[in-house]
This record gives sequence, C-alpha cells and structure tokens, in this order.
Amino acid sequence: MLLLQFLQSELIVDVGLFENEEQIKNWLKSLPVTVEDDTYYLEGEQLSGYTEVNFESSRYPLTRYSFDSTESILINWFEVPIIPQINGMVEGATKVDAYMVENSEVKSYIETRDEAAAAITDYYTKQGKQVVRAGLNSEDGEYLLVDGAILTHLDSMFIDDWANSESVEAFIKQIEE
Repeated sequence: MLLLQFLQSELIVDVGLFENEEQIKNWLKSLPVTVEDDTYYLEGEQLSGYTEVNFESSRYPLTRYSFDSTESILINWFEVPIIPQINGMVEGATKVDAYMVENSEVKSYIETRDEAAAAITDYYTKQGKQVVRAGLNSEDGEYLLVDGAILTHLDSMFIDDWANSESVEAFIKQIEE
C-alpha cells in the first residue's frame, strides 16, 4: 500500500492509502498539480476555499484553509508495510535521536552507541572529569560534554569509529585530535 501525503513546512497531512501509484496519479488529476522532475506539488494560492476530490466511491475534502497559501505544498507518497504480512524485520528506517538508521541496524546501532558513551564516560570520570550526555533530539543530535566542552556527537561516524577502534584509549586519542 502507498500512503499519500501533503507536506508543507512542519505540516504533514496524511491523505490516505492507495493500492498503487497509478491510483494516486489518477486521484491527483482533479487538482492543479505541478510536476517537475518527478516532484509533485500544489501551489497554496491555487486551492479553493473548499473542494471535494471524488475518486471511485470516495470523497476527500480539501481546503486552502489547511495550508499557508504563500508556500508550495509537496505531494509525497511512499510504501507502507502491512505489518501482519511481514515476515521478519519491517523494511525502512527508524529515527534514533537526530539520525535515521535502517531498521535492520537499529538494535546494534543503539547498543554500540550506548557502549561507546559508557566507556568514554568511565574513562574521563576516572580522571576526575565531569561527563554529561546532552542534546538528545536536538537538531545536531546527542553529544558528550567533558568538563562543559563538547567532545563528540553520538552520530553514525562516531559509531563507526568506535567499532573500528582497537581500544578506548585509541578511540579517545582519535576524537581528541
């Protein structure tokens, strides 16, 4: 199934589910859609006060009052898994802090991230330094502060570097450089 959405700034409007892309394109034919390089969008000022999009036996209400008329409305659709039909890990990605991680890698990503943060915290705490994890869900993501200064972000490069390091000391030396 494909989920059709209208996106504008922080606004996400889930329109509905369609069986295939052809159905979505047919549904969109009754709207003033612009297509550029496979990107579909509506201009906010082209929407009327109230419109019903009729498709097969359904009616969908659409109004310019739902959107900022000065901005374009991106039209997006993507595959949505039907959970009971999935055998194994659901495909896709999961937001971990400020980063997207493939679902098949989320568990090891989080375990490695937490292991590395704990090892670094232990290393600096033994030296009498204060270590704080901060910035969770911020724009740049979580990071480690050592005595009030940012040491490193807990991003995918951090995870990869940790996984490839020979020791805590070697890793610390690498991130301090």
